[in-house]
Amino acid sequence: MNYKVVYFTRTGSCKRVADKISKELNCDKVELCDDKNWKGFIGFFKAGYYTSKNKNVKIELKGNIEDKDNIIVVSPLWAGSLPPATRLFLEDRKLEEIDLVLVSGGSFIKNKPNCKSISEITNKLKNEDKVVSELVSKLI
Repeated sequence: MNYKVVYFTRTGSCKRVADKISKELNCDKVELCDDKNWKGFIGFFKAGYYTSKNKNVKIELKGNIEDKDNIIVVSPLWAGSLPPATRLFLEDRKLEEIDLVLVSGGSFIKNKPNCKSISEITNKLKNEDKVVSELVSKLI
C-alpha cells in the first residue's frame, strides 16, 4: 500500500507525530499550510475563533499526494473541532481513503468525520507512541 502522511501543525506536535508515522511506514510526508499566522497567544485565540465560526482559509500542500493509495492526515484539534485548513482539505477527499490522527492537549473531537479510521492522541493521556504504534500495525 502506498501511503502519504499529510500534516497540519501550529506548535510542531503534529509534525512530530507525522515524522514518526512516515518513518514507520517508510513513506513521504506533505505539509498542509494555510494563509494565517497562528503563532503565539493571539494566534491561539484566533485559531479557536476561526474553528468555532467555520471560517475558511486558503490552503496549500507543500508536496505531491497524487501518487498514493491512502492518506494519513495528522491534525491538531482546536476547540473540539478540526482546524479550518484540515476541514477544507478533507472536504475535497474521499473520506474512506483517509486515516485521521488527531492531536490535542486533552480533549476529543465533537463531530467525527466519516473517515476510514480516527486515532486520537492526547497529551493528557500520554498515549502518542501507543496510538502511533497501533495505527502503523493496523496499516501494515
